[in-house]
Amino acid sequence: MSLLPLYNTPPNLSSSNRFFLNKILKKNTSEYLILDNNNSNISNKKEFLNNNNNNNNNNNNNDSTQIFLPNVSYPKLKDLIIVTGHAIYLGGNNREIGSEENEENWVLEDYQKGNGQVKAFIEHIKKGIELVKENDESLLIFSGGQTRPFAGPRSEAQSYYILAQSLNLNLSTNSTTSLNTRIITEEYARDSYENLLFSICRFNEYTNSYPRNITVIGFQFKKKRFSELHRFALKFPLNRFDYIGIDPENASPLGRFVGESVNSLGPFKQDLYGCHGKLLDKKLNRNPYRRSHPYQISCPELSPLLNYCPKDQIQLYPDKLPWEY
Repeated sequence: MSLLPLYNTPPNLSSSNRFFLNKILKKNTSEYLILDNNNSNISNKKEFLNNNNNNNNNNNNNDSTQIFLPNVSYPKLKDLIIVTGHAIYLGGNNREIGSEENEENWVLEDYQKGNGQVKAFIEHIKKGIELVKENDESLLIFSGGQTRPFAGPRSEAQSYYILAQSLNLNLSTNSTTSLNTRIITEEYARDSYENLLFSICRFNEYTNSYPRNITVIGFQFKKKRFSELHRFALKFPLNRFDYIGIDPENASPLGRFVGESVNSLGPFKQDLYGCHGKLLDKKLNRNPYRRSHPYQISCPELSPLLNYCPKDQIQLYPDKLPWEY
């Protein structure tokens, strides 16, 4: 029995093999989720039921699966910092200073080679570390999935995390909230929209809350895409959202603007949730290891949004989201 729908098929709410959240039960100090493959209705509210509720007697049927989660340990974290992944760092055999900038230690697309992009990736990581050190109530998430077949089943996010550990950025601290508990990964995103949405879900997994503020770190030429399209699609307040853009030193502004307009900004303007045509094809191609994200289970309030794929491709998600209350 498969717990989640096949990740690289288009969203289809009527699909018979799609499992949806049925109930969330709280038992003693553990929280667990019950999924029912016969329930086609998606609930966007958590139901906390008493351990002595007679309904619990029905939880052992063959159509349900239990997922146990530990207690929330980091409720004081309020602000989300996202470093978006763009490539996969493999790590070099030597640990010489500057080896991280060697393109041979990365899995890169052709357009990412020889133009200073690797150095920019490192600057993104450094900026994320800088910001999370400045704010004890922040959580830094490196976001990016297993997008490159030649990298093996290694995610962009995990490779960024490993690289951050090797950069000698003084990650140890005497803070009451250790940096080691405030830097995590989100390892399923396949595009920029999922970088934002999945990182919000990962924040909720970790803290049992949604972020007060969001800061995204990436290329400057992607600022409009994140701030005006993805943020808008998720209806996250503009006054609580920031984007920090860092480009390669020798970047061509005109060339990047044209490439962004043709390949990403333009298509997302026509397909706000990136689930049709060219943008869907990109997602499928960036999932060579057929991974399935867990966020319909761990982030149940957003399950309808995670499946939202309107026929009218610019139709805004109609229901209220947790950060709108």
